[in-house]
Amino acid sequence: MEPDSFNTSNIISIIALIVSIISGLAVAFFSAWVSAKYQSKIKAMDSTKKLREEFYGPVLSILTENEMLYNEFGPKTFIGRTPEIADAKGATWNSLKDKVVKPNLILIRQLIQKHWIQSEAESKSYLKELFFHCSAFCEYDDTPNEMYSKYKYKPEWKTNIKNESIRLEGEIENEH
Repeated sequence: MEPDSFNTSNIISIIALIVSIISGLAVAFFSAWVSAKYQSKIKAMDSTKKLREEFYGPVLSILTENEMLYNEFGPKTFIGRTPEIADAKGATWNSLKDKVVKPNLILIRQLIQKHWIQSEAESKSYLKELFFHCSAFCEYDDTPNEMYSKYKYKPEWKTNIKNESIRLEGEIENEH
């Protein structure tokens, strides 16, 4: 009987060892999986935060500044003014356009190019249109062309960018 009991105890020991090894591997695998999921979530959240801070925030700020300058000094403010006031407003607008508005539009264009994939600009028509507007406005001032009339500024671009920024902020807050 001794040989049979020896075999049974060896088999039980081997089974216990195998179960122990499998349990250890399962715990290690599960821990690695949870850690990878957590790291992936953190990375996505950081990417979303970075996109909001480095793209949507600056673009929104620039559009607000350009819109304010246009509303205060742009061509529509010349209508109904005396020639002297219209000339003064025109000179001010031309100066602001060259020193502030155009460089701002060039910066927006660069930001869109830099963050094209992250911002999913390909699927967001307003970002593509804004990109073309920035290009057309800078070109139009020197040599008028059809492209400018096709891509005139639309206030809803700013609204869409603001909404997207708010949506991203909500994503960030929901992750915390």
